[in-house]
Amino acid sequence: MKHLLQIAALALSASLCAACSTDDEAGETDPTGVELRITRETASASPYDFRAHMNRIYVGERKPEHGTSELHIREISDLYSVDGGASLRFRTVQLKPRWYKFVVLSVPKIHPGTEGIDARNFAIFTEEQPDEASCDLNRHLIDYTPILEKAPGSSAPDRPTADGDIFRAVMNRWAQGHLIVEEEITLKRINGRLDIDMGILADQFPHRITSISVEVTTPSRLYLTDDNTQAVKTAAPRTFTYTTLPDDMTSLPEAQHRHHIISLPLLPGTVSGTITVNGTDRSYTYDLTSSGGQVEIKPNTVTRLHFNGITPGWFDVRYAGFDDTGIDVEEGWNGGWN
Repeated sequence: MKHLLQIAALALSASLCAACSTDDEAGETDPTGVELRITRETASASPYDFRAHMNRIYVGERKPEHGTSELHIREISDLYSVDGGASLRFRTVQLKPRWYKFVVLSVPKIHPGTEGIDARNFAIFTEEQPDEASCDLNRHLIDYTPILEKAPGSSAPDRPTADGDIFRAVMNRWAQGHLIVEEEITLKRINGRLDIDMGILADQFPHRITSISVEVTTPSRLYLTDDNTQAVKTAAPRTFTYTTLPDDMTSLPEAQHRHHIISLPLLPGTVSGTITVNGTDRSYTYDLTSSGGQVEIKPNTVTRLHFNGITPGWFDVRYAGFDDTGIDVEEGWNGGWN
């Protein structure tokens, strides 16, 4: 196949699996394997560019020496893009006729860098106990904290949101003897986003607004695996505070006043917190709830809160797809080995 991905096996893979038996049956040279082409569907004018992200695959397998709830990590590899950044390639051979789990991830680069930078330098990939070097895939996580600590994405609709998107594909397969199977995988966004639309501040409040602070309690870590159900499992709720400044209302005619929108990439789960609007004469504090109750963040979904003004009810909540949607896969999707 053209443009085969050059994969550098991480030393991390060997070190974290050192505590587990890695010896397969001696003398077997069964040419069983898989070659994956990995893409992310998009309907936007600008296609997803894997070169701007860190991309990694985890390969897990069942081994007799593990407990029934454990999944031995056979391999961890950083993936580098091909086709001008439009896709990834992964190839592994000499698999045994066993059940395997492939977890493919594309995450933001937390620090500036070029394609090929060693992702081990970043703390986004972690474990339940980071110093343990566990070889159980079910205990590995993504630490979303560096993304949550970044400033809010926008204060107006035409300003870009922060890059906090995480894409994942999980594939469970039985390897079959003497076959190298080619397969395409589509990544799906598994984080959500909270957009808080405070409206045109000059119309909403009787006093000039100097700043708006959002305090939100949200999960900060995400498990790589999915319980074989496409589940998005989160953990470690933490509280974060974001402060935004409104546009200079004195410099624009009234017709050009814009909605003040606070956009936060968040992991799925129920969020709680407060919104404090600071004015020249007084402050207003509102619970982060909607007229219908709790605010929920869903995978691949924008949760939109619309401020109703300083009257009872405060916020209306709506759920919508991302503006560049097109990445969803059908509920019954089960592509793969036959």
